[in-house]
Amino acid sequence: MNKLLFPNGGLPLYGNDFDFMQTSLRDGIHNTLRPFCEQTGGKMVVSGCALSFNSGTGTYFIAAGWVMIDYELLWFSGGDTGVTDPNGIYDIELEAYIYADTNAHATRTMVDSSSENIWQRREARFAVTPVVTKLQVALNEFKLPYLVAKMIEGAADTTVTLTDFDNSWAGGGIFSPKGIRRGNTVILRGLLEVGTIDIVTYTLAFTLQAGYRPKVRQYFVCAMPNTSIGLVDILPNGEVFIKYLLNDVVSPASLLDISNIRFEAA
Repeated sequence: MNKLLFPNGGLPLYGNDFDFMQTSLRDGIHNTLRPFCEQTGGKMVVSGCALSFNSGTGTYFIAAGWVMIDYELLWFSGGDTGVTDPNGIYDIELEAYIYADTNAHATRTMVDSSSENIWQRREARFAVTPVVTKLQVALNEFKLPYLVAKMIEGAADTTVTLTDFDNSWAGGGIFSPKGIRRGNTVILRGLLEVGTIDIVTYTLAFTLQAGYRPKVRQYFVCAMPNTSIGLVDILPNGEVFIKYLLNDVVSPASLLDISNIRFEAA
């Protein structure tokens, strides 16, 4: 964070000193929030703005909070929306509101003896016209926690279809097996058509693609139809071996559900 130092004896202040102080904080906040805000065209609820129902008036109320409108961070003081129908809460909108402050402290005497207001207020308010860029605070997709979660999920997830099968194993038709990598975690989902399998020997069923292989050897128990259970052994080289876990198998199982497999990737 930038600092404005005040040495002993005092420091004369100029307009660019205040600009330095303001941009030191503002630019850092804006650049931090911008990647999230880009998903909604520069509009976002950063904090607050919780929606609640006022039973006394029968209307919906929005609490105070910080919002981004056109990539500018603005304070919204909150207020009653006047909306009584819950179906109308998604029409609640905010807009940027910029005005000259009329507070006496904002007035300064210029060199030509004129009195000017030098404070400009920049905040958000309920939208009153349809021509400005607005923010619908009632919608989750405009809120920072939602946007952060979506960005993490979207940026981290990569998916491959499992295709490298051996010993007559194959992908289950309806729920085709997939490998999903989310950060350092791999999630296997779907059904496998059972190939060669017995209660004594592991058989190689398929091989996971590079990037979807476990950091260390992993064991999992997976369900099969007709109450059978399969023991799945996954090696760091991606080879997946399977055998029956139950000694009393009534009939050969047709499908293996691998949806509960999750491990740390190499």
